[in-house]
Amino acid sequence: MDLAASWQCFQYLNIRGRDYTCGDAQLSPLLMFGAQRGLIRFYNVLTLLLMNTHSLLNQSLINELLLEAQASPRLRKNRNFHVGDDAQCHRLANALQVDSYVHPHRHMNEHKAESMLMLAGELGVLIFDEAGQVIAKHHLKAGGEEYGINIEAKTFHAVVALTPCVFFEAKAGPYVPVAANELATWAPKADEAASVEYLAWMRSQFV
Repeated sequence: MDLAASWQCFQYLNIRGRDYTCGDAQLSPLLMFGAQRGLIRFYNVLTLLLMNTHSLLNQSLINELLLEAQASPRLRKNRNFHVGDDAQCHRLANALQVDSYVHPHRHMNEHKAESMLMLAGELGVLIFDEAGQVIAKHHLKAGGEEYGINIEAKTFHAVVALTPCVFFEAKAGPYVPVAANELATWAPKADEAASVEYLAWMRSQFV
């Protein structure tokens, strides 16, 4: 089935979940069970593909993200504008609260440069050498003289929220979690007590 036919089948299944056919497509009970389990995910993806024509970045979105970040254990939250993790171009709004710790890291994939543009608040960006020495630091501020940055692949970096902030981020997909060998060994892990002191030190670079 093509995408339009899949959408029609989804609508049919959503209304008449007990039936196993949709047009010319034959659905076995097993497939039906799988379709029902993935109903919400299937709906979200197809809605983005077939119904959405655009998304706004506005003050309402910023306020929502900051509230969601405040309620998150990691004190950060993102809103994706790409369809899924396999998308070739990832575009997202990322909100950080002041005590959110981002472990210094780098992306070894040569295609994983990332660009950030401030939408609200202030963000400190630290660039490190291989030994963990700061070689550059930038104070980004929405509407300020410096309001964005591009960080090349294989560059150790970290960000620290100087105020509650939101920035737009773009980078190549698909999504791949940061690997253990991409995390800086000279910085504490997020679940270590020393991360609190290290975060305070990173923030002090912008005082």
